[in-house]
Amino acid sequence: MAEIGIGVDWLTILFQSLNFLILLVILQRFLYRPLRKKMREREAEIESEITEAKQRAEEAEREREELEEKLEEAQEEAEKIRRDAREEAAKRREETLEQARADAADIRQEANERIQREEQAARERIQKRARQTAVELAEDLLRETGGEALHDQLVDRFLSGQDNLGDADRDRLADAIRKADGAVRIRTAYPLEERTQQRLRETLQDRLPWDDESSVPELEFSVEEDPELVAGLTLISGGVALDLNVKHTLEALTGGTTDEERADGHERRGPSRGEQEDEEQERAQKPQENGGETS
Repeated sequence: MAEIGIGVDWLTILFQSLNFLILLVILQRFLYRPLRKKMREREAEIESEITEAKQRAEEAEREREELEEKLEEAQEEAEKIRRDAREEAAKRREETLEQARADAADIRQEANERIQREEQAARERIQKRARQTAVELAEDLLRETGGEALHDQLVDRFLSGQDNLGDADRDRLADAIRKADGAVRIRTAYPLEERTQQRLRETLQDRLPWDDESSVPELEFSVEEDPELVAGLTLISGGVALDLNVKHTLEALTGGTTDEERADGHERRGPSRGEQEDEEQERAQKPQENGGETS
């Protein structure tokens, strides 16, 4: 494996430090403040939802009181029946009481469970929305501040062996390339020059654990641009995807995607970047809540 010597350029380090400080200032102004604002707005929405849930609980309590009134009426009826036939009246009274207690317990349990579900769902929605908003803002900021320079830096890190690619990842990628007869699909945030592609070809041939010289396949690249990656690239071969891009790193904050989804190009890209799922969940919950109150 070829080794690449790295010299220390103090001027470059100084400029990178200044760029990092500038990036921190930009993040503070355009990422953290908007994020805190959105968090406060969502907290207000949660408080509103909790208030509505409490109102529904009060309505359930009123239903329970009505049920207790019916219970008292049933007791009076039992007394009347007992005067005519004591044994039969006692039996019917016990049955009525048991049913009334069961109904009251069911109503209380259903109301408590509904409140707990709604509170949990509200907390999960605000947490998910906050994570997605942070990722989206970070993508926009990195795309604007880093751009092609950040892309070139990520590609150079891989070409110079400075990435954190482990033995297991190298073994998987080598096996996949062998099975694909050397066909490698490259998704890149910015165009790759022919010289860079040649360096990438040499890097893969040198760094991947081939069994011997004769087993090293002839690599055939198919390159496609994907600005959604923000910066960096993805290598895909034989159903295995090796991510070396900003998009993958940020997606790790919210769950990410599988190798198969990245290899097929089926990453989920919602039209409102995460808000569509919340809207669908809210629309699905409203009919259920209305149906539960009617019954």
